[in-house]
Amino acid sequence: MSKKILTGILGVASFILMLKPATANQIPTGYVLVPAEAFFEQNVSLASPNKVVEISTTNSSLRTNDEISYVGENYSIITVTLRDETGNPVENEVVNLVSSRVTDAIKNLQAATNTNGEAAFRILANEEGVSTFTAVVKNQTILERPRVVFLKKSGGIGGEFLAADVLEEDEDELLESLIVATVTNQIEATFLDQVVVNSPTDITIEIKDSDGEIVENFDGEISFESSDSLAILPRDYTFTELDRGNHTFANAITFITSGNQTVKVLGNTSVTPKEFSVNVVGSTEALDTPIITNPASGTLLNKTVTLLGLTSVNSNLVVFSNGQFVAEGESDVDGNFLIKVDLPDGQHEITIAILNSDNSINATSEAIDIEIDGTLPTIDKITLSPGNKVIADSRVMIGMESETGLDYAQLIVDQKSVELEESEEESGIYFGEFIAPTNGTYLLGIELTDEAGNVGEYPEAISLLVEAKITISDIEATPQDERIDLQWDPPTNHADIQNYKIF
Repeated sequence: MSKKILTGILGVASFILMLKPATANQIPTGYVLVPAEAFFEQNVSLASPNKVVEISTTNSSLRTNDEISYVGENYSIITVTLRDETGNPVENEVVNLVSSRVTDAIKNLQAATNTNGEAAFRILANEEGVSTFTAVVKNQTILERPRVVFLKKSGGIGGEFLAADVLEEDEDELLESLIVATVTNQIEATFLDQVVVNSPTDITIEIKDSDGEIVENFDGEISFESSDSLAILPRDYTFTELDRGNHTFANAITFITSGNQTVKVLGNTSVTPKEFSVNVVGSTEALDTPIITNPASGTLLNKTVTLLGLTSVNSNLVVFSNGQFVAEGESDVDGNFLIKVDLPDGQHEITIAILNSDNSINATSEAIDIEIDGTLPTIDKITLSPGNKVIADSRVMIGMESETGLDYAQLIVDQKSVELEESEEESGIYFGEFIAPTNGTYLLGIELTDEAGNVGEYPEAISLLVEAKITISDIEATPQDERIDLQWDPPTNHADIQNYKIF
């Protein structure tokens, strides 16, 4: 009987023996096990080489237990399954999971993939929005990238809505609708319904929350688009603290093409965009009523108001405030008008009307609502710390009370200016600090500018006495039993010192 010889390839031998674990100590019939040393040099390693498994980025997958989750309330689980080119699971591989948002907290629940090729991760979102998750293993990126929408429960979206309505939507439509649902702020725009081509016009933008209140701390960026591809629009603008959620772009929009045009104001994903229509007429001859192009509604101004606009050529005009006559003017040969009027403090609804030859009203413009504040900002109280008498080169704090929301406040000390900042804790309280100048008596000045542009100047707001810095030299220290004796001569520039403090 012929004998089959297995040449010591123990990996194959082990495979044969593994088929029958009950007879692991028996050699299968028809085979003779020959030591490898019979064919190779002595001391050869009998260990099997590790098989290199190629991970398939297309066969591998990422699965999430929830496509929609809630901020900070529950965990989302994402399971990464690694497979090779033949679809078999790949075990004992380390997987890294990365979110598109750095604020998401990701915890790996196991060190490496299990026998099924799976690795699980726990996700906790800290803010609203959409997160896209990417798995990376051995510098390879798995192609599948699931997205999870994180909402706040206070937004009013319930579980029944998600189960009954959302699941049937297309994925892109789902994400778009949910992003809109998470919006907390909206853009409001104040602009004329009708303008003339090549006529610059103001636009006022307000950012409001879901309750209709202005978001005073809004610091996002907005941009503008128009159906008139030739229109001149404001540049992208980032709101500042001074805007307090409201910004007017003066003479910022000019249409070049007549007809019905649209303007769209855009923000980031946390802001609902605003789109509105404008009737752009080709010339002033097509105007039925006067148009006030400046100022825009919502503008805060001081006493003198300059009204700019367009109407029919060579027209006699009258200005009304809250229904009362306040000024008159006329338009030029191109239909432009400029009328200046002084108004008292308060809210004003301004309209401009065309007069007929018999002084009757022909046509009246749309109203604009503006606020007038012609009162200069004043100082209610001012204090210095440590007091009005300080030492040269020492630090001095100043506190001042005035009206809230000043655009600018500054202190003038020895021809140097120090900006005063409004307290975040208490409105109308302003603070600053400076280094005391050389010895002498100083009158400190204060300059205040309010939101309407009124400037209050107070060149002698408070006095400050600065004394020369006291220097003590030649101090002698003599050690004694459990004490040290100090001895010095009194300073020559300040001989009337009563007490000393030793540090």
